[in-house]
Amino acid sequence: MTAQTIYNSKGRPIGRITGESTPSHFTLTVNPRNIPPLYEYVYVELYEIPPGEEAPIKVNVLAQI
Repeated sequence: MTAQTIYNSKGRPIGRITGESTPSHFTLTVNPRNIPPLYEYVYVELYEIPPGEEAPIKVNVLAQI
């Protein structure tokens, strides 16, 4: 798996998911110039295949720091 980019609420990249991620937590690294405040909402762009479809679509997965 490649590292996924994490974006802030303004759509700017702030870091990457590194290591293991589960539905309840993930480990990340952040750019020291763009450290998000505690409880900030961020998102990750993923591609998922909806049920009954063949082609993946891009979805934004919301997370809280």
